[in-house]
Amino acid sequence: QTGIANVTDPSHWQWFAGSTTGAGGASAPQWSSSVTAAVPVLTWNNHITYPQMSYDPGLHRYLLTFTYSYSSQPPAVWKGGAQLVIAESPTPWGPFSFVATSNEFGPSNGYDAGFPSQWMSRDGRTLWLKWAANFAGCAKGLDCSGVYGFNFAQVRLTVKAPAAAKRASAAGAAKSHRTHKLLVVLSGLSLPLLLLFAVDRRRRLRPR
Repeated sequence: QTGIANVTDPSHWQWFAGSTTGAGGASAPQWSSSVTAAVPVLTWNNHITYPQMSYDPGLHRYLLTFTYSYSSQPPAVWKGGAQLVIAESPTPWGPFSFVATSNEFGPSNGYDAGFPSQWMSRDGRTLWLKWAANFAGCAKGLDCSGVYGFNFAQVRLTVKAPAAAKRASAAGAAKSHRTHKLLVVLSGLSLPLLLLFAVDRRRRLRPR
């Protein structure tokens, strides 16, 4: 907590230096004033681009988003498609549970994905995902102007019901959702989420 006046002064920064297990098995973060003691909050085997983290006050969770070019060799070179990864945690330093992924994200190398905190509903379950994409790939139906475009899509988060609640409502008919794409749910250990990526309101803006 450096305060607004000192946020750009590195001498006031504290670096995450790992976690320790305290009494009762609780995990506690360790902080250091030395950058050499810093450790990653998340380790990923591929090239991560533009990771962003937003706090969802309605769900009391931090949402981490990033993309990577899974088809590139080496991964740091942007060629082929990109994949979006979304993870969540009760704290900014983790541990993170993977919520969902979206293959062929973009279109044509989508990156810089994130959830602006100003674009979240009060309950934290309806929010907007923004990202940039290179339309030079000229995918079918897209403007082949060769410029980068700004995109955003409405996202709906549903908290996974406990097992008992599922059994109680098993006889009820589930309401159908009409969405363009369903993100694959990987896991959600702390707060399981089903993430529906509704792109029915996606907009694309091009610079003049």
